[in-house]
Amino acid sequence: MSKCWLCEYNQEPEAVKLSQFLSDNAAFMGTHQIVRIIHARLKEIDPHGAGHSESDIEEHIKSHVLIPQVKVTVMLRSLIMLMDKLESGLMCTGEDDITIIDAKNVGIYLKLVNEIMQIYKTGETNKLMFADGHISAPQETVGAKKKRLG
Repeated sequence: MSKCWLCEYNQEPEAVKLSQFLSDNAAFMGTHQIVRIIHARLKEIDPHGAGHSESDIEEHIKSHVLIPQVKVTVMLRSLIMLMDKLESGLMCTGEDDITIIDAKNVGIYLKLVNEIMQIYKTGETNKLMFADGHISAPQETVGAKKKRLG
């Protein structure tokens, strides 16, 4: 197993730029989109380097990055994804077209909603407003930030 390039070279100018890009865009871009951009940049820098595959970069973001804005965004996305999956199974139609509600899962769902609301209350919601991954920031904003990568 190779070392994480972004951790190993975290003081190098290019790694600092990539970390800043991650921090600046965590709330506005999906993790996979950020991973693809960082991966492409690392391939330009060091085409044969170890430790910077897309899965390595995703692992870095999820496990190594301690920047609060990034961590909170990753957590929020996970909770929202879980909430969406749980929500889809809360009700079903039984015999005679009677709607059946899964009371146990409604309780879990409401706890997830509460946790998500607590996350939004902890910080600047404008930095988290796109964290569901369904909306992206305006292209000129993302494009301007991409230019910083070189």
